[in-house]
Amino acid sequence: DGCGGSCGSCGGNEACSSGTCVSTCTPSCAGKDCGDDGCGGSCGSCGSGESCSNSGVCECVPDCLSKDCGADGCGGSCGTCPNDQTCNANNQCQCVPNCTGKECGSDGCGGSCGSCGGNEACSSGTCVSTCTPSCAGKDCGDDGCGGSCGSCGSGESCSNSGVCECVPDCLSKDCGADGCGGSCGTCPNDQTCNANNQCQCVPNCTGKECGSDGCGGSC
Repeated sequence: DGCGGSCGSCGGNEACSSGTCVSTCTPSCAGKDCGDDGCGGSCGSCGSGESCSNSGVCECVPDCLSKDCGADGCGGSCGTCPNDQTCNANNQCQCVPNCTGKECGSDGCGGSCGSCGGNEACSSGTCVSTCTPSCAGKDCGDDGCGGSCGSCGSGESCSNSGVCECVPDCLSKDCGADGCGGSCGTCPNDQTCNANNQCQCVPNCTGKECGSDGCGGSC
């Protein structure tokens, strides 16, 4: 201070020059991206998602927080999923439903591939019948399990007891066979049943040479 005293002292890496503290340290940042320059300064800072290593190099910081699988953001992986699972968009292992070749039962992920009908049970992904068909003494009709005991031929119908029965056909017929061993009717004594199953008057001129033939005609 010009009187034998001092105006202050400089730091460890500094020297006093003309009343000013000047650094005697040479910063060292060769090969460094970040960190201390050796003189209390910095060689730089790292970007988002990076950290400065002990050697002063910016390194990617893997991000696997709350992730089961997928990329870690640094070219690595946060893990892999089991064979029956896949990695979803949220980097979580997710079960993949599998109903290939199945019509019922579990999809492997807590869901269902479908359900069976009232008389069916699911066996290895397939609906199988638990009903025993009953066709004893039946020609036709329901077998009790949703199937059929058979069908009837032309001119037959299935009775309530499952027997094929002939259906009489007397449509537009006055007389003659009904097709089932019965009759569609008989004609009066002065008429006959023609080929069209209609009652037809039979002209009668026996012993006559003139007059009515009994059918609107003349003898």
